[in-house]
Amino acid sequence: MIGAGIVALALQASGYLAETFRSGFEGLPSGQREAAAAVGMSRWRVLYRIELPQVALVATPLVINQLAVIVKSSTLVSVIAIPDLMYQGLKIVNQWYEPIEVLTAIALAYFLLIFSISRVANAVYVNFQVKFGLAGYG
Repeated sequence: MIGAGIVALALQASGYLAETFRSGFEGLPSGQREAAAAVGMSRWRVLYRIELPQVALVATPLVINQLAVIVKSSTLVSVIAIPDLMYQGLKIVNQWYEPIEVLTAIALAYFLLIFSISRVANAVYVNFQVKFGLAGYG
């Protein structure tokens, strides 16, 4: 059953990620490719040195957002009998009859997880901006 949950989340996320990267590549000005071809750069060199850094800069916030969505969507896999944090918390609530404490702890755990993901995302994004000299971009 775990495989079914992983496959379902992966399929759902792959569509969004594919669209994110497709739009990132389509958003690049064609003049950059033409200029690189004019100076004799190969297609792979253009991809690696010119296109990927720009697409990575644009796509990083969207990819990290999709990671957060996957974490949040993991609660839905409990429908197909894969125990997750929320499922385990509800079992504890049913056993001890203390929903406020348990659900608050679960909410705090999800908050800390998503907050840490977003902080890492911000650090990666700033690192990309500094590394590629685009500190004022975006």
